[in-house]
Amino acid sequence: MHPPSFNSIRAFLRAHSSVYLAFGLGIFSMLIVQSLWSRLAFCHTEYDLLSPARRCNNTLPQGEWNYEHLRDTLSAAKEKLKAAGKVDHLSIYFQDLDHGPRFGIGEYDKFEPASLLKVPLAIFFLHAADLDPEILDKQLSFTGQLKIDDNLLSPAETIQPDTLYTIRELLEKMIIYSDNRSYSLLLREMHSLSESVAYYTFRDLDVLQIMLETEDTYVSISSYAKLFGVLYNTGYLSKDMSQYALDLLSRSTFREGIVSGLPEDLRVAHKFGFRFAEGQGQLHDCGIVYHPKMAYILCVMTSGKDVNNANAAISAISTIVYESVSSLDISKLEEGAALP
Repeated sequence: MHPPSFNSIRAFLRAHSSVYLAFGLGIFSMLIVQSLWSRLAFCHTEYDLLSPARRCNNTLPQGEWNYEHLRDTLSAAKEKLKAAGKVDHLSIYFQDLDHGPRFGIGEYDKFEPASLLKVPLAIFFLHAADLDPEILDKQLSFTGQLKIDDNLLSPAETIQPDTLYTIRELLEKMIIYSDNRSYSLLLREMHSLSESVAYYTFRDLDVLQIMLETEDTYVSISSYAKLFGVLYNTGYLSKDMSQYALDLLSRSTFREGIVSGLPEDLRVAHKFGFRFAEGQGQLHDCGIVYHPKMAYILCVMTSGKDVNNANAAISAISTIVYESVSSLDISKLEEGAALP
């Protein structure tokens, strides 16, 4: 029997090339799948104490190094503002909520919380609403003077004596308009509902110390900024209540500070705090900026003699962060590259 000729072999291979190609691709695919399964098995074994969602994903490394350039830029801006006499002190907190890295500048320095207290109080009532949604329809009123009766806003935006308001309405006025009367009435209701529940709520949120409102009450930017991460990641409230809280914060009528350093159409869920006494003032602004490339927390706390200078300083910091994030190549960031 004669061996097949070269031409007959070539003709055979040409006729059956698609079959062999498919067979080859199949073998290659099997090898790839086998390799992936091997890597997955290794991940789940090697990182068995971590969240399954985090074990084998190539997520962005946690840490500050990805944003070192931004941190250095903000540190230089802080020193320049202080040297110019715009502020006596300034602390900054930044966190990339979609990828993880965060950093603080003076993050453990002490400031008076002022109206920042209104966010944890709102979370307390929304937590109660998760257990009993009807609580938001409960009506409250006051007669005469409340403990805190000074408002920075016009009378049309605050509550009036001998008038019934639902807790939902009070939450909206307290957060959207930063109404101090609504805050005081809700604080009174909180104590009458359950002080023990309030204690555990604020302890879980790591804001118990500032909610005690003693003479030496203070807040650090690091502990306060975490509240916005809790809301964004639904870490304490349900999805519905977390969404509601952030919606209220995004409707704040305070359009200075962080917001004034951003494009007009950019959504920001934030809360400001202001206190001025004996020639010294403190102005703070903290929240989530919903940049098209990522959501990030920005918190700036200041102290100084001129609130207008403090407001301009916060706005300038906000602009620096926005422009840095805008220039970011997300694909490179996810590979661990530094922010330009």
